[in-house]
Amino acid sequence: MSTSSLPNIIMTPMGKIYAFCVRLYLNFLARKSVKLSVPLISVGNISMGGSGKTPVCEYLAGCLADRNKRPVILTRGYKSRVRSFPHLVSTHDDPKICGDEPLLLARSLADKADIVVDPNRWRGAMWAMKNLNPDFFILDDGFQHVQLKRDKDLVLLTPSDLEEGWDKAFPCGSWREDEQGLERADIFLINLWGRDIKEIKYLVSKKALLFQRLVFYLDVQVDGLINIESKVYSKSIDNRPYILVTGLANPRKIVTSISDFLGYAPHSHLPFPDHHDFGQQSVRAIIALAKEAGVKDVVCTSKDAVKLEPIPDLHVWETKATVRIMDNMEQRFLKRIFNNRPAARNHLTEE
Repeated sequence: MSTSSLPNIIMTPMGKIYAFCVRLYLNFLARKSVKLSVPLISVGNISMGGSGKTPVCEYLAGCLADRNKRPVILTRGYKSRVRSFPHLVSTHDDPKICGDEPLLLARSLADKADIVVDPNRWRGAMWAMKNLNPDFFILDDGFQHVQLKRDKDLVLLTPSDLEEGWDKAFPCGSWREDEQGLERADIFLINLWGRDIKEIKYLVSKKALLFQRLVFYLDVQVDGLINIESKVYSKSIDNRPYILVTGLANPRKIVTSISDFLGYAPHSHLPFPDHHDFGQQSVRAIIALAKEAGVKDVVCTSKDAVKLEPIPDLHVWETKATVRIMDNMEQRFLKRIFNNRPAARNHLTEE
């Protein structure tokens, strides 16, 4: 037996044990789940890595607002330091207090939706119904939060989930559950990450569980830049070289997106851990890399921009991105998400 096979011999059984324990725990919690009087859409994933939940929550909330509905997004506020829950996020909040993603949502959805931070989503929902009178709830990162019954369970998957990561629960892989957990989902939304949709559809066709469900495809595409100091919106930086700064779980997609949008790749990419705070040491690292590269332009994501102040002598640009449902399926997707009927289980039967 080769030594290279030893990790799999150890990790694979550990992953199965972990997934089994998670299933028992979720089944226990589900027995006490509560049905709200307001429709609730859960947006979640099965992987521990980023899959695009925040952009999808923003997209769905915007679509509801366009339909004259007032949504409330319920989020735990990862890495937040809120002292009193529930916390209604203000556009002027400190991202170190409320969390970077809740603040991003509050700013991008100002006057369209309310963002409530509370690790106890039931408590947050009760407070919101009493104080905000929502028409819809969107449960951010809700797939494993089974204490609240949902009208639609939307699960995001990535190309990595469909390839090397499939059915590999922690610590064997990055999944929070095994394949059996996906049976709870109503609708799957595949984040293409810039990959060819035909290639991804082929991968989906090889997964029996997905082939029996309603599946849609999305791509998150950069369509503009905003200078974080002047607030000037631009479609280009006049072909100037730039560095890319990210604090994301999976930054590969933004590298591709910004390269496609501007027509050329960044001179350098400075990746930080997911939900990075961007303190003085981080800013010094950005300045040093820009000086070394001889550039004056720095590009970052909206998630990172809420934590970055203007940097002297540098132009810091925030990417503005749009969620696009592929194959001209947007209206069908929204109809399936927002109606109150159970989602179709076999996407092959869709008209």
